[in-house]
Amino acid sequence: MACALQGLILQRPCKERLLSRQNNFMVGDNEHTFLLRFSLSAEIPPETWDDEDFEGDEWLNEWEGQIKPGLVRAVFSYLRQFEGWNFHIRNRGVSPLDEIEIVVLKAKS
Repeated sequence: MACALQGLILQRPCKERLLSRQNNFMVGDNEHTFLLRFSLSAEIPPETWDDEDFEGDEWLNEWEGQIKPGLVRAVFSYLRQFEGWNFHIRNRGVSPLDEIEIVVLKAKS
């Protein structure tokens, strides 16, 4: 089994200028996309599948419940160190089990 966590994504518009409704300023060609992808898998010996107590998704539950939340917290903690930058999670309708998008915006100076 495998799944991916995508993060730190900024979307590039189609070279057109957009007016930000939240901040009332122009956002245009100064956008960039950065993708950090994690591809997850587990090596499970064939004899393990014969064990009645074996939970096939236990490794994935550990990722979702412990590793991924800590990783996202660490990213936000690191980003907070930089003045003049704002960031938030954006939900584009994709399950957070498959994708987390963090929007990073350099505040106007």
